[in-house]
Amino acid sequence: MTYTKPNQSQFAPNLEANEFVVQLDQGEFVAVSATASVEPNSGNTVMEARAIVVNADGTIYLDANGKEIKTVYTFSCDMDGINTIGGMAEFQRKMLLTVLGEDAGWPNTPHQDVLDHASIRTNLAAADHAGPVSDILSLL
Repeated sequence: MTYTKPNQSQFAPNLEANEFVVQLDQGEFVAVSATASVEPNSGNTVMEARAIVVNADGTIYLDANGKEIKTVYTFSCDMDGINTIGGMAEFQRKMLLTVLGEDAGWPNTPHQDVLDHASIRTNLAAADHAGPVSDILSLL
C-alpha cells in the first residue's frame, strides 16, 4: 500500500462522522468516506466514495485558487455483482482504494482512464498548475 493510517485524534474535530484520514506516500493527508444508497428503479446498490485533501488538523486544504482538491467516484452494482466482488465490505473497500489511486483489483476492470480520473492523486497532480497565469503579455 502507498498510504498509512495515522492516529485520527488530530483530525477528528474537523472531520465528518464517516470520514477517515490517510497519509499518502507523497505526504498529503486525504480524508476518505463512502456512502451506499439504493437506485430507485433497479434496487441496485449505489456506492459513492469520496476523497478530499486536508491539512494536518483535518481542515480542508485549498489550492492556489482557493478551491478544494477532491474526487468522487460513484458505481452501481446489483447483488450478484457485489457477491462476485466478494461481498459488500469488499465493494466498499474497492471504492475507497479507487479514490486513493490504489489498485483495487476490480474483477472486471472498468476502463483504466475512468479509474485514473477517480484518483485523488490525479487531482493533486493537476492542482500543481492551479493559480493565476503570470506574465500574460509574454504568452501573447
